[in-house]
Amino acid sequence: MITKEEAVVIWLDLFEGVTIKRKYEILNSYKNAEYLFLGFKNDFSKFDSFLDANLFSKMSYALDLDFLNKQVIEYERMKVSVITYNSKNYPKTLKQIATPPLVLYCRGDVSLLQNECFSVVGTRRATRYGKRMTEKFATALSNAGFTIVSGLADGIDTESHRATLSAGGKTIAVLGGGVFEIYPQSNIALANEIIEKGLLISEYKPYDKPVNFHFPIRNRIIAGLSCGVLIPEAGLKSGSMHTKEYALEENRDLFVIPGNIDSTESAGCNEIIKHLQGTCVTTPDDILAFYHKTRVNVTDKPQHLQLTIEEKLIIDILKVDEVHYDELVEKTKLDTKTLNSLLTVMQVRGIIKKLPGNLYSI
Repeated sequence: MITKEEAVVIWLDLFEGVTIKRKYEILNSYKNAEYLFLGFKNDFSKFDSFLDANLFSKMSYALDLDFLNKQVIEYERMKVSVITYNSKNYPKTLKQIATPPLVLYCRGDVSLLQNECFSVVGTRRATRYGKRMTEKFATALSNAGFTIVSGLADGIDTESHRATLSAGGKTIAVLGGGVFEIYPQSNIALANEIIEKGLLISEYKPYDKPVNFHFPIRNRIIAGLSCGVLIPEAGLKSGSMHTKEYALEENRDLFVIPGNIDSTESAGCNEIIKHLQGTCVTTPDDILAFYHKTRVNVTDKPQHLQLTIEEKLIIDILKVDEVHYDELVEKTKLDTKTLNSLLTVMQVRGIIKKLPGNLYSI
């Protein structure tokens, strides 16, 4: 059974022909939900500047507690949790933004909305560099206790969710359509894993199709849930530049990873740095120090294994960055037969990874 305070929000959310700002205007016209239930049907003159008689009549008819309770029961049958602006578990950080979503439709662990969240967003056309930086930062941030928020889009968003899950962390995906309308479809398996181990949320009804204008609007939720936003890689026209604007408007901490000045996919990040709109970071420690957090350094894990002197030498070289095979030959001074054998064994043991282009990394 929902409260009347929650019911009026669910009632307002039923009507797509009214903007969210107008809905808040209706909500704030009454002292509380009880007054709204009693008075709305007689207050057409208050709202006739933006409600026509037909819509007002439909809204008055739907303002019924039993009817609204049935709506929530139907969502529960679909295994969708409904959190309204007036619910006790509505995220406090989200209430701070200019236009909070009235309702959050959720699949997964809703308790994550009370965690300390941090957003990682960026271009859909992520380069190998962008993906590598995203994995590095998202892993370190989630290991330090942040719940990682992103948008389930291709590229950086996908990489941030995957890296967090791989590290055993918690992640929230904010969708541009309903929680049963996963986009892109290539991320359906990832979405299902997030439902199991994290949380999918949307301000749109469960079966609402994603449309283009939804995505920049939902970015305010990504920024709003978080204490900070990291953009590892983004072009000048990337959707994450909208998230950047929301972060600045809502006084969220903004962090940016610099990129190659010749790369169009880093042009947005470099522009942010150029205009001093965000903090330039080159290591996860830069962000963690800002929040007085201690890093759990996953790249230190191989040191706890039984390693030979040669293996330790390779680890020390790879700690700095991914390294080409030829550079490993030069820096280790090992003959190719010995080096090849060591690299193969270390890959099998899960200590290092071989990347495209004959590159190696931890």
